[in-house]
Amino acid sequence: MLSSYNSCVVISHILDFYTKETIIFLAHRIPYLFDLFGGHISALLVACDKHNTGDAVSRLSDKIGVCVVTTRPGLINTITTIKNTQMAESPLLLLGGCASNLSKGRGALQDIDHMSLFKSISIFIAQSRTPEPVFVEFPIDVLYPFHLVECEVVFDEQICLPIAPEIPYASNLSIEKAAELVRSAKTPVCLLGNQSILPSKNRQSMGIPRFLGSMSRGLLGRNNPIQFHRCGLESTVDHLNPVHVLQELENQLPDNAILISDDGDFVATAAYIFRSRGLLTWLDPGVFGTLGVGTEFALDAKLVRSEASVWIIYGSGVAKGGANGQLPISFGDLPIVIFM
Repeated sequence: MLSSYNSCVVISHILDFYTKETIIFLAHRIPYLFDLFGGHISALLVACDKHNTGDAVSRLSDKIGVCVVTTRPGLINTITTIKNTQMAESPLLLLGGCASNLSKGRGALQDIDHMSLFKSISIFIAQSRTPEPVFVEFPIDVLYPFHLVECEVVFDEQICLPIAPEIPYASNLSIEKAAELVRSAKTPVCLLGNQSILPSKNRQSMGIPRFLGSMSRGLLGRNNPIQFHRCGLESTVDHLNPVHVLQELENQLPDNAILISDDGDFVATAAYIFRSRGLLTWLDPGVFGTLGVGTEFALDAKLVRSEASVWIIYGSGVAKGGANGQLPISFGDLPIVIFM
C-alpha cells in the first residue's frame, strides 16, 4: 500500500553483520517486510533473503504488517497510507530511514524532522487498545556493522523481546448493562464494524438482525438469514447493466474468494451485491477511502492465504490511473483476478 513499486522481502536467513534487526523480526514472528527502497535502508534489506507488496497482512492474519521505507521522499509518500491505516484501525509498523546520528542537524542529505510529521497519526504499541500504525525512525548508522560505529557512539543494552499486547476486555458490569438493553429492546438491531472479528456462539440463536460493515463483512457467512441484504432489482434493459453484471459475478465467485474493492461509486455498488464468503474475505481501504490499494492488498492476501482465489474489483477512477499498479502482479506471476 506504499506505492506501485513496492517489493516484499521474505525474512528467511540472516547474514553475519546484520543480525540484530532481523532477529527482532523473527522473534515477533514477522515473516514479511514490505519496502520502498533507498540507500538509507539498504543495510536492513541485505539481511533478507528474496524479493516479491502491509496493511492487509495485519487484517488477514495475527501478525502485524511491517514496512520499511527510505528517508524524506519515501516517508513523506507514506503519510496518506499511514493515515488510511490509522482510520481503518489496522496494526502496522513503519520503519523509516534517516540521516545518521552523527550527522543530524549538520546539513546531511535528506535530514528533516520525520517525527513531527507522524506524531498525530501513529502510536507506541500497534496491537494494544485500538490498533493503529507505529512509526520508528532508523538512523542509517544504527544499521551499520557494530564495529564500525562502536568507537564513535556508546549504545545502551536494550531488551528486544516481544512485548505482550494489552487487550482490553469489557467488565462484567458493562456486559450486564448491554444484555439488559438487548432484553428490554422491542426490535433490536446490531451494527457491527471493524473490531467484530470473533464469531459469537449465540449469534444465530439470538435471532437479532445485523448490519455488517467494513472488515466484519463475512462474519455471518454468505447466506445467513439474520444478515441484512439489499434486494436486487430485476431489469430487462438492452445495454450492459453494471448491477446485473455484478449479480452474475456474485453467482460465479468461488467459496474461497477474497474480494478487494478499490474505487468509489462502482465498488460501493458492488459492496451491496457481493456477499463475503467468510470472515476476513472482504478488503477495502476503510473510512479514509484512499484509492489505489487494490494491487498491494491482493499481494498481501496471496502471501497470507496462498490457497485463496483473490479478486480485485476496480472502478473507472483507479483503472485510469493505476495501470502501473498491476506490474508487481505480472512480475510475480501471481494468480490474481482483476475485475474492471
